[in-house]
Amino acid sequence: MSFKFRYEALLKYRGHIKEKAEIDFSQAQNKLRLDKEHLSNNKKALIKANQNLDSDLRATITSSMLQAHSEHIMILKLQIEAGKVEIYNSDKIVQEKLKILKKMTIQYKVIEKLREKDFKKWNQKQNYLEQKEMGEIAIVRHGKDFL
Repeated sequence: MSFKFRYEALLKYRGHIKEKAEIDFSQAQNKLRLDKEHLSNNKKALIKANQNLDSDLRATITSSMLQAHSEHIMILKLQIEAGKVEIYNSDKIVQEKLKILKKMTIQYKVIEKLREKDFKKWNQKQNYLEQKEMGEIAIVRHGKDFL
């Protein structure tokens, strides 16, 4: 007779939900990482644009070129601010996904511990039955010796 856990379906379901939470958390972390990289790239582009403006100001520059530099710098600043907001939102999502993942992990482990306890009880019962059977066999053999 093999061990059958009475809540096996629930354990599998909670395991599936936990895996889904892990995937969602991982995706949220990846989005946050990409947002941070995008912000970093925009900051580098702003520094480069400011350097280009400085070098062009030292040379002769037309008003249209100055306006183009100014607009480009302004757009980069706006993108940086938008990137900061996006990172803030992504970070909040990551924290929410982490809370969900922790909750699902706890729920899974509760059922998993129950399974371990049930298996231990089943194993003890099997050992008891085996010892009882061995005792009966020994009694029968010992009884034959007296005849």
